[in-house]
Amino acid sequence: NKIPKTMAVNVLWYYDPYENVLHLKGTQVIRKKEDDVHDVLGFPKGNRDVVFAADKEKLDAWRSQFPEKIAPHKVTEKMVFSAMKKTRDADIQFKQNFMVLLSNLFFRSHTGSYVNQEILEFVGSFDDAVKFNWCKLVVKGLRDASTAWLQDPIEQYYTGSLVFLIVSLLNPVSYTHLRAHETELHL
Repeated sequence: NKIPKTMAVNVLWYYDPYENVLHLKGTQVIRKKEDDVHDVLGFPKGNRDVVFAADKEKLDAWRSQFPEKIAPHKVTEKMVFSAMKKTRDADIQFKQNFMVLLSNLFFRSHTGSYVNQEILEFVGSFDDAVKFNWCKLVVKGLRDASTAWLQDPIEQYYTGSLVFLIVSLLNPVSYTHLRAHETELHL
């Protein structure tokens, strides 16, 4: 259920956020691009950027599912997962809960034990997720988190997609030969 600490730290040391590569033995490197995220994780790589804007109403509505005695920022993954299990419909709250968990695992987590709620400020509809470039968000999260972590790896928590780095290291195959190419329909 947990990633071994030694493996995680080694992968972080081998990842260069400035060149966006994972260094292997000798001069071998694995570039980390948006296409790699799409190939490894299957996230949509639409033509629209993921944009965030402060939205207190949206945040307050989402937070209302949790007990009032809990501070708004003190929502844990377990609380979000429990809320998801209570729902039977794929309503907006279920989608928001799913995206909070997904984003904390693959985009950017919080430095503490609480969930990062930034995804709730996504400008757009999760129903249209395929139109957005989520792969770009993963790559940006890798770079930003690694750059911050390298400033003080002893005290700083790593908040990027460690799962993506490890999976792509264990299976560094590019699936470009399987990628569908755009075609034109001629009538």
